Amino acid sequence: MSPAGAPPAKRMKYSGDFVTIRVGIGAAQETLPIHEHMIKEKSQFFRAAFDRKWKEGQSREVELPEDDPNVVHDYLDWLYGGSVQSAPMSKSFSYSPLVKRYLFGEKVLDDSFCNAVMRAICEKCDHHDEDGKRRFPGPQARKLIYENTLPGSLTRQFVVFVTTESGSVEWLHGSIDHPDFLLELAKALLASKPQAASTSTLLPQVDRWMKIGG
Repeated sequence: MSPAGAPPAKRMKYSGDFVTIRVGIGAAQETLPIHEHMIKEKSQFFRAAFDRKWKEGQSREVELPEDDPNVVHDYLDWLYGGSVQSAPMSKSFSYSPLVKRYLFGEKVLDDSFCNAVMRAICEKCDHHDEDGKRRFPGPQARKLIYENTLPGSLTRQFVVFVTTESGSVEWLHGSIDHPDFLLELAKALLASKPQAASTSTLLPQVDRWMKIGG
């Protein structure tokens, strides 16, 4: 009960009409019911999709054949519960599931969900595994980001920043990392380098680049 004179606590509205989201294809397809006002409140995509002037709005169903049911499940859980779930930090922890959730948030135009996932990613980066080490997004997570975002995106900026700040040469995998990531990383490293008053004299160092026996 609220103290006398205090404004009433805001309560989640769980009543109202349901709509249906069908995720995946074939035997793996899942049918997920969700309160209409919940799915439309934060997502511009679903707000438009369930507009009654469109077929989906009239049928009260939206199909997402290319999406992962687990990702959409977690999005709906976040809508109702407000928290982003992820595995405990460990040596084998992968950031790819969180990245997929961020990308889904971008797809459905839900900035609040994207921000919640980014907060979860940063929280994981600040945690330590069983060996006392911090773990950061690796090449697979970076590849997911660069294959599914536009140049200049906030997630691209994030992985370049953490690699510049905390990374080492062992982090890089030329066969996996996206070329745009490697280019942006090189630019960031050069930009962070202290600018010398003048370039060093090169002739005294020429032996570094001379062929042996030439």
